[in-house]
Amino acid sequence: MSKIVLENVAVKRFANVIKRSASLDNLIFITVKGSEFESTAYNANKSALKAVSVDCEKLCDRFVNELSDDAVKIQFSNANKLLSVLSLVGTEGVKVTFDIASNNYARKVTVENDEINLTVPCADSNALAFLEIPDRVRFNIFEDTTNLLYKFDVNDAEFKYMNQLFGLNKESVRVFFNKIGNDVILESSSMIIPFDNCEHFDLLILLNILPVVSKLI
Repeated sequence: MSKIVLENVAVKRFANVIKRSASLDNLIFITVKGSEFESTAYNANKSALKAVSVDCEKLCDRFVNELSDDAVKIQFSNANKLLSVLSLVGTEGVKVTFDIASNNYARKVTVENDEINLTVPCADSNALAFLEIPDRVRFNIFEDTTNLLYKFDVNDAEFKYMNQLFGLNKESVRVFFNKIGNDVILESSSMIIPFDNCEHFDLLILLNILPVVSKLI
């Protein structure tokens, strides 16, 4: 059985990657090629898809992938189990080992230090196959801008403010957007949101996507 090993892993950073991966759903599908890690997860009604990417070499002092650049699949039906294990091992001298079967699917992950050794089983190879995205489909979802309708940038503070604002009673609170040049001004505040590539701003769409987007970041 082949192995992928992260030695002296930065536990908090690694846990944060898993936590971000599982913010939509505890079901996560991870692909590792070389040192590149990418997870995908859907929300409950499959209306949103999230991908998280990271270079594993930046998460530990020493990274070993015995399968080199072959695609390795790692699936969890409940990512919280791995997060719970990571919370128990401290932050010093921690090693994370994925045991990979001959079909290139992980069987289990072991988290250990000098005092403790904990194992979390991975999901069966067929259990979460629906989360695997072909390269062409992935490009269409995350990179192709041919049919882009809306594009705008907000920082964390602005996004939190918007999300809270739209959580108010929609029957008694009215929010207006004004497009001036490349900016959209929220008229109920002095906040200016950089805005690009849109002739028409649909408030209804924004109201619908904000609750989902809040779980993506």
